[in-house]
Formats: sequence, structure tokens, C-alpha cells
Amino acid sequence: LKSIATPGEDITKEKDKGILKSIATPGEGFGSPNEGAWVKIEVKGTVNGTVFYDKTVELTLGEGMDVDIPEGVETALQTLTKNEVCKLKVVPKYGFGAAGNDNIGVPANADLDYTVKLIDFEKAKELWEMGQEEKIEQAKGCKDKGTKYFKEGKYQLAIKQYSRVTDLVSYDSGLDDDKKGENHALKLAGELNLALVYLKLGEHIDAKHHASKALEKDPDNVKAYFRKAQAHQHLDELEQAMSDYKKVLSLDASNITAKKELNVCLLKMKEYRQREKVVYSGMFDRFARSDASKAAAAHKNGVLRDGVGEWSNDKKEKEEKEGDLSEVELLSSGEDIKADEFMATS
Repeated sequence: LKSIATPGEDITKEKDKGILKSIATPGEGFGSPNEGAWVKIEVKGTVNGTVFYDKTVELTLGEGMDVDIPEGVETALQTLTKNEVCKLKVVPKYGFGAAGNDNIGVPANADLDYTVKLIDFEKAKELWEMGQEEKIEQAKGCKDKGTKYFKEGKYQLAIKQYSRVTDLVSYDSGLDDDKKGENHALKLAGELNLALVYLKLGEHIDAKHHASKALEKDPDNVKAYFRKAQAHQHLDELEQAMSDYKKVLSLDASNITAKKELNVCLLKMKEYRQREKVVYSGMFDRFARSDASKAAAAHKNGVLRDGVGEWSNDKKEKEEKEGDLSEVELLSSGEDIKADEFMATS
């Protein structure tokens, strides 16, 4: 009864109480699984007292969602010793979130309860335990897994695999030229694929970051410029998007999609320009009416003589022209772009 009443230990990195763990049966020894480890577990999950998962499964830590094991359980597994049994309380953030999981009957935004036993495990090698060539082989496997998950629409799993790729091939010291080339190609592929997955998820800041990292490896990579342009475009950073689309076309003049998207950006910039002109026009009209009213009042009171202190038409036109910042911005960002240049297919 005491263990049931105990709220449990918060095992989240953020200490946000999203995963609370209580030990039901202590385990054996001191070792625990790490990211990438093979594990065999017994797991029972309930939501509002109803069992939705009750089976023995084997999985690789980091790929639990492939067998409907959420992040909260995977996090807990890295704290267990062999034959340890624990009880978990998992909030939606570390469970199945707002989407839920229709396959196993978990509703949206559900708090989950689990009982988990770690039957057996084999730790994965840490990065410092691997040689450079071994890391390359591991990275190839992770890349293939990431692509498999991406095609299946399992984007979070794909991100984990592609991120693993970039971690494995961060350095190339001690490699011959051929292996350095493989290492470089894998690093580039990892960054490009991360940019693509984040675009699919609508996480455009992350997409932009990884496309930029790809360009550090290959400054003339068409895919990297295109994906960075897409991220800028979705963030309404139109000048940067147009610049990147132009770079794509300088490297691949036949890229019809880049031409179309560049034209979309141009039209959107023109739309913004028109809105700004309306805003600035209304603002200066108000200033003019205000000044005219003040001048009339001053004349009436005998404060100003004719022509003194008036805002002449020439001055008004000059101020309005200088105040039309939207046109200046468009010309500097659009440069020599014309819409009809990007509508034609090649």
C-alpha cells in the first residue's frame, strides 16, 4: 500500500514530472540498457483502468514506437537493471500525445499507466568504443533504417536514425581518402534527410538549420538550397527564400519547381508591398490633414502669415516618397526579378 501511495521518482531530463517511476521488484546487478541497446521486456499498459497493451516484446531502444512503446517507457528502460519491475505514470507528452494511438486503443491526450519488467538486454557500443570504420558501417545501417521509417511516415523514428548518422560520422581522423569520402557523403545525407523530415513535420526552423549544415559540407548542393528556401518561405522570410531559389536555378536552370516557388515568393512580396503602400498612404494623409488643420487654426488666430509654416505640395510629395519604405524594400530584395521569367517551363 505504501508503494502505491508513493508518487514515484521523476526520471525526465526536464524534471517536469512527466514520467514517474516506482520500483515494484528490484533488479539484479548494476548495468542498464543504453540508447541503441537490444531489450526484451514484459509490458502492460492501461488507460483509465482499461488494458490496451499486454505482451512480451523485443526492441531496439530508440525505435520503440515501431512496436507501440512510447518515449516514456523507453526512458524508464534506461534506468532498469535485469529482472527489475517498475510501475510508471506517463503524461501525454511522453506517451502518444494529442494524436493518441488508434492501433492499440489509446485516446488523444491520455495519461498512461505501465508495469514494465526488463527480462534481458544487450548494451549498444558507445561512440568512444567504436573505430572510425565501424562508425561508418553503423551509420549506413542507421541511414537505411531512417529511410524505411520516412517512407512509412514514422517521422520521429526517422529523425532518431538520421541524427544517429550525423553523430557517428562527426569526425574522419585516421581514415584514408576513400573512407573520408564515404564519411562525408553520409554526413551530408544525414543533414539533408533531417531537413526533409523537419519540413514534412512543419518544423521549419529545424529544417533550415539542417539544410545550412548540409551546405557547410557541400556549398553547391542543390537539395540543400532548395530545402533551405522552402523553410524560409514557410517562415515568411521571403528575401532569403528568393535568394536560395535563385541559387538553385544558378546550379540547375531546369528546376521547374524552384522557378514556380520563386514566382510565388515574388507575387507574395508584391502583395506585401501593396499593403504597405496603403498603410503608408493613409498615415501621410492623416499627417497632411492634421497639419492643414493646425495651419488653419494658426491663421485664424493670427499666429502665421500666409505661406509661413505651410507644408508645400513639393515637400509633401518628397516626404511621401521617402516614407514609402515598402517600395525601397521590394526593389532591394527583388533585384531584377520579373514574374514572367519564372512562369515558363523549360
